[in-house]
Amino acid sequence: MRRRLFPSVILLPLAAAHADDARAQEGSWTVVYLHPAGYLESEVLAATGSLQGGYASPDSNLGYARPILWKSPRTGLVDLLPEGWRRATIRGMSEGVQVGDIAGEEFNSQFGIVWHGSARDFVIMDPPPGYGSTYLSAVSGDVYVGYAGFRETGMSHAAIWRGTPESFVDLHHPSASWTEAYATDGEFQGGRAKIPRPVLQMHACLWRGTAESFVDMHPEGAKSSVIRGMAPGVQVGEALFDTRHRAVLWHGTPESVVVMSPEASYNSYLYATTGTIHVGYITRLGGCADAGYWTGDAPESFVSLTAHLDPGWDCAAARAISEHKGRLYVAGHASSPQGRTEAVVWISPKLKTTRPAEAP
Repeated sequence: MRRRLFPSVILLPLAAAHADDARAQEGSWTVVYLHPAGYLESEVLAATGSLQGGYASPDSNLGYARPILWKSPRTGLVDLLPEGWRRATIRGMSEGVQVGDIAGEEFNSQFGIVWHGSARDFVIMDPPPGYGSTYLSAVSGDVYVGYAGFRETGMSHAAIWRGTPESFVDLHHPSASWTEAYATDGEFQGGRAKIPRPVLQMHACLWRGTAESFVDMHPEGAKSSVIRGMAPGVQVGEALFDTRHRAVLWHGTPESVVVMSPEASYNSYLYATTGTIHVGYITRLGGCADAGYWTGDAPESFVSLTAHLDPGWDCAAARAISEHKGRLYVAGHASSPQGRTEAVVWISPKLKTTRPAEAP
């Protein structure tokens, strides 16, 4: 384990950020454009409270992306890249904690990393014996999930950690060629597995802290599926039916799957959920991505967020959702009038409640 600890957080000015009100039937939303000046690309991949995390790349080479922590609607950011490292990305967040992956100057050196709000306060999740790399995707409390490279086969093994590198648990199930975990609600872990028999397919799967707890969540009739986000009692992701990707959600069992594609969409994807509000994006035939949210188990509840963007902005995707002081923060990216992929966050009007459903 390698740890650096200097407890300091500095909010830097975000030169290119600005906020604008947008009107919709459900009330007034605020759109905050998070992209930092001087960068060519940025995305939000995770959120908690009024904080968003992801990356910003100073050039077209994402191999040098920097992990960025934003606070909305304040126009400030924190660059979490520790000194001496080449690139990193924030992929998951919980209160006071950010997780992701980091790489050194050698292109094959990748490790999971846990930050506590500062580039000087971090833990590198060194791989255990027999593993060559680690990767963190999500966090809930002191539970981190992701995967590790198993040296013997060269394949990814889904994994869980509880606070320290030494707490590593391999979640890989022998029925799969490889497995990866992308989400957790603190008790369950979700992701996908490459299942070689009877037909080679990617299957959504669920664990409860051990390899033996593996549950194949693959919807009947789908060609592939994955869980990308979770809250207690709800798992969200997508499945490929014929040639179309369709947003889906589950309530803890394979049989509970609900296809969430609105009738007007061609493809649809879900990435994150509060338990009752789910975010992602849809595409229409011949069109680009349309960020939005769904409510409950209703496919036709989809509400577009792209419509709130300023003129000239389009092709948006929502990747994360959080709540803070009675408002939703839905974050992701959109294509700017300059044609860049830029981080954005939509802030809702006051809500009554978005309490998650009970755990399965």
